[in-house]
Amino acid sequence: YAIQGRGRLTFVPELSTTVYRFDDVVLPGLGYGQSYRDRSVYQAALTTKYEFARSRNILLVFRGTRIDYETQPSGLLSRNSVGGTVLLGLDYGASGLFQYQALVGYQQRKYATPRYSNLSGPVIEASMTWKPTRITTVTATLRHNIEDAATENLVAYTYTATRLGVDHSYRRNIILRAYAEVQRADFGAGREPPQ
Repeated sequence: YAIQGRGRLTFVPELSTTVYRFDDVVLPGLGYGQSYRDRSVYQAALTTKYEFARSRNILLVFRGTRIDYETQPSGLLSRNSVGGTVLLGLDYGASGLFQYQALVGYQQRKYATPRYSNLSGPVIEASMTWKPTRITTVTATLRHNIEDAATENLVAYTYTATRLGVDHSYRRNIILRAYAEVQRADFGAGREPPQ
């Protein structure tokens, strides 16, 4: 919901919860518990927009994230964490054909267990949308941030992804979609410390 401020300011608050639950893996004669991956992710955000021209906005985004793991198996350190992100950028409607959005900022994540190193680093979120026709849309995106890993020996990683996609409305209820994506994950910073 957008809240109109004074003049050209608009505030957009956001609250979200994502719940992950994993079933155990059962093979003949063997069982592997996966409950250590069960977690809830809570996120609150506030986007402030300043419209300096029609369809052209300066954006300031604050995000807070809390990750709570539901079970704590013996031998594994707590993976609970809190984090924050600040982004500054531009949402620019160049014409009816093009829409650009670019945000850069900084992200930090702190863990409940002091043995895990806190993670921090730059964040990039960028997208460009081109509508060459009324039924075709081309979208390019770039994203770079810290992601939660939830594996045995890794708590988080730095993730970079670029994507180019095309959507075409073949019929009113049939949309053809094609995309290419390149992803890179750097696992060096979020490894579990040696026991």
